[in-house]
Amino acid sequence: MAIPAFVALPRENNALPKSAGKNASLKQKRIFEHSPHRAAMSGAVIIAQLIGDDTAQGGQIVVRSRSPVFELCRALLAAGANPNSRLECFRGSILALTVKSIGIGAKLTIRETVTDRPRVVLWKPLQGRDVSAPVR
Repeated sequence: MAIPAFVALPRENNALPKSAGKNASLKQKRIFEHSPHRAAMSGAVIIAQLIGDDTAQGGQIVVRSRSPVFELCRALLAAGANPNSRLECFRGSILALTVKSIGIGAKLTIRETVTDRPRVVLWKPLQGRDVSAPVR
């Protein structure tokens, strides 16, 4: 049996969020338990390190990209991580950003054009027609 190439920590509290308080009504509890966000909240937490401006490392998985966090999400899914897992990215000991679900993060990328600022857009893999031989 292979050891996973990423670190997944179980969520400590799988109950109602703190904002609901100890005296949450039965109706509030039922609404939360049937919430679509519960699935994303019940996954594990994957810890990653950001290195420079184009590299991210989650366990033994290292990716280099113009949008390394989203690329790491795709690599983690390919390695068998739970798509509902949250990704916490650190720069040194500082939490730099959190991706709510690696399943969602894997579907995104950053696109920038000459006339437009960087934007988060849906990711699509390159196809043969998108890649051509270099011109000499």
